[in-house]
Amino acid sequence: MWIFSLLFSKNLDDNESEDIQIEESKEAELLALYIKEIIESENSIEIQDKDIIRKARYGDIAILSRKRSAFSELATVFQEYNIPYIL
Repeated sequence: MWIFSLLFSKNLDDNESEDIQIEESKEAELLALYIKEIIESENSIEIQDKDIIRKARYGDIAILSRKRSAFSELATVFQEYNIPYIL
């Protein structure tokens, strides 16, 4: 299983929050693009599943964050890129 950790999941004051929103958006888009690359690439990552080797699937990927609120931007970007997700 691939596990990603979100970088921008801390509390910030109002002055910092606008800059961090932009960074969260960039981070979410980069993560979405990387996940698409893992799943759709001709040279996709192979995973051993019991006795067979198969291509990676969306269900093989988990994203961790300290706060659930960090997923709002990620959910928006995943919808744009048609990446299935469960919160």
